[in-house]
Amino acid sequence: MSKATLRNSAVEVEAEAVLEGLILAKEKNCQEIILESDSMDVVSCMRDKNLRGNWRIIPLILEIRRLSSWFTSVKWEWVSRQANHAAATLSNMRVRSLRWASQPPPSLVRVLAKDGLPWPPSN
Repeated sequence: MSKATLRNSAVEVEAEAVLEGLILAKEKNCQEIILESDSMDVVSCMRDKNLRGNWRIIPLILEIRRLSSWFTSVKWEWVSRQANHAAATLSNMRVRSLRWASQPPPSLVRVLAKDGLPWPPSN
């Protein structure tokens, strides 16, 4: 998914992306998910039950936690920015809104395959 957003910091954009990913996973009725982010701030906040971390994202983290309780299992993983080719490709496309969970744009198919995702995706 790619979405234009107005936030005050990169970490807020990353937290919003995590929230949007959870919303999409819930819409697809996924029960067990692994959520990867290249934002250590977001991943650390989700792993820390005491809600320590960047104060800018606390409202988003609270919403992420609320939504996370819907899933049977959520595993939080940090990945390096270099490993996040799909996000970089989408950000360079300058699209306002794009949902591609079931049909990614052709420019992303190779990137997703390189990341080990099956194509076509299984629903």
